[in-house]
Amino acid sequence: MSNFFIRPMKLTGDSEDAFTECPAETLQSDRKLAGAFLEKLCGPEVDGTDILRGRIVVDTQVPFDGSVPDMVFRVDGSPELNLCNRARRKWRPCESR
Repeated sequence: MSNFFIRPMKLTGDSEDAFTECPAETLQSDRKLAGAFLEKLCGPEVDGTDILRGRIVVDTQVPFDGSVPDMVFRVDGSPELNLCNRARRKWRPCESR
């Protein structure tokens, strides 16, 4: 595991925060990185909005349909893109209800 995550995990005692809050803050503060990340996940557009030209907002701990996804992305007011982190489990996409 990267040393980038070790210190926050030791300070908070919670791996979930280290794997969610650190990347979320990094993506929120670096528009180019956030655009490249979303483009890799979703392709060049979200609901007709060009990801690389749009305003990207990254939030954490936002209630959504009875659950709380780790990160929520919005591009120029598009519908929310919810990302669930599976730090201790095998990766799988968020379940939608």
